Amino acid sequence: MFENKKYLKFLQKSISQNSDILCVNILEKDDSSFQKSVRTMFLNTNYESVGFDFNIELKNFVFSHFNNILENKKGKYLAYSKTPNSKTIYCWVEPFYSEENYSYMGQALKNAIKGVKTTLLRSTKFSGAHSFVPNFDENKNSFEQSKNLFYEEIKSPIRLLILGTAKGYIQLVRTAELLGWQTCLCDIKGNLVKKIKPLDEIILLNSIQNVTKVFNKNFDVAIIMENETNSNIYLEKLLESSIPNIVVFNSTKESEDIVELFNFENNIIINNRVEFIKNTEYQTIDKLTFKVCKEVENKVNFRKEKKYEFV
Repeated sequence: MFENKKYLKFLQKSISQNSDILCVNILEKDDSSFQKSVRTMFLNTNYESVGFDFNIELKNFVFSHFNNILENKKGKYLAYSKTPNSKTIYCWVEPFYSEENYSYMGQALKNAIKGVKTTLLRSTKFSGAHSFVPNFDENKNSFEQSKNLFYEEIKSPIRLLILGTAKGYIQLVRTAELLGWQTCLCDIKGNLVKKIKPLDEIILLNSIQNVTKVFNKNFDVAIIMENETNSNIYLEKLLESSIPNIVVFNSTKESEDIVELFNFENNIIINNRVEFIKNTEYQTIDKLTFKVCKEVENKVNFRKEKKYEFV
């Protein structure tokens, strides 16, 4: 939930309009005692929705129960089949109201915006019953199985910082948009920066030395667009920052070069903090940007841990 920024934007828009919302969770049960939410969708009282991209029939089916669920103020378990012979989709549909500040869903949204990752446990037997669990393990918990529980991870979109506007940055921004990441472009004033609609933020610096001020925004990854003028300075500043993942795009360097260049210890190579992505004559920029984004996603998801609990 919330790992794509379109969900954050939809809920923020709904909140600004004081619209009540329905949260729809498609549930799947395997051999374990708990059901897992495999997909989440939202609808609001303006008849807007998010997450139903490939199933308009399911959206219309949920909308047919919309008013009834809102009026009863209770979650409802729905079973949907497109045809009598098609596979049944099981959904838990729960209302959240503007006048109640959207209850715990509003709380989950606030923490997702802050980058707090946890697991939300809910009951289909007792509407409204829930718990935020920092580290949920199906086999090691104290919850009663009779409460018909299901769970979903509360995640945030990957927060990407792009440094520089060398060749390929436009394709990189567009690829990140397809993946639902939050993207910030940073460059020096005076450079030709093309405003691209998917960008969430553009920061123009008076001096490259001021780039350290940008690093306080809690990015998951920074990508340096390789050029001879600024890339070494960006890299040196990033290695002194707390940003956990660094990628040099279309690099001309070998990984070990930075140890000699900046006199850093080998552990920056060993812990895989820095990744150098090289282009070849056989790769198009589009293929290279997809390769970069795949590396970024793997690195970020590997490093992220569940460390926080809601208060």
